[in-house]
Formats: sequence, C-alpha cells, structure tokens
Amino acid sequence: MTSITLQPDKITFDGHAGKPEVCHGLSAISQMVAGYLAEKKDSRLNIQSGHLEISDLPGDFWGTDLGQAMVMALCDIADQYPEYVKIRR
Repeated sequence: MTSITLQPDKITFDGHAGKPEVCHGLSAISQMVAGYLAEKKDSRLNIQSGHLEISDLPGDFWGTDLGQAMVMALCDIADQYPEYVKIRR
C-alpha cells in the first residue's frame, strides 16, 4: 500500500504499492513533479527506500497546472487501484 499525503506545504509518498504497474505510475508522477520542484522552485526532497517527501512547496503550487495535473493523475490511479493507493488530504 502506498499512502500519499497532500498538505499545503508538502507532499509525502510512503510505502510500496505492491503491484508493479501501480508502483511505476506513482513513481513516474512523483519523480517528475519532485525533480521539477527541486530544480525550478527550490523545494526540498527527502528520498529514502519507500519514501519521498517534497517540502517547501511554492505557495501557489496547488493552483498551478502542474499541481492540479498531479492530483488528477494520482486520483485516477487511486480510483483504479484502491487496494494499493490511499490519498490523504
């Protein structure tokens, strides 16, 4: 199970999804967003096995196209595989 926590100033991904296609989808989305935010917006990353935290999000992140697209993609995966992904807000 992967738990994704969306907060005003950070995003946290914890755990392993347990199904390869779910894990690959979550990894692609999270790493793309993390890389962009770290390089372009000075967000901080905490990466460990089974854990990714993106902190110091820009204040307007959730209203940006990137933030909204990320949430839509994650919710689509969670809707299709609810036994493998849980999103908390």
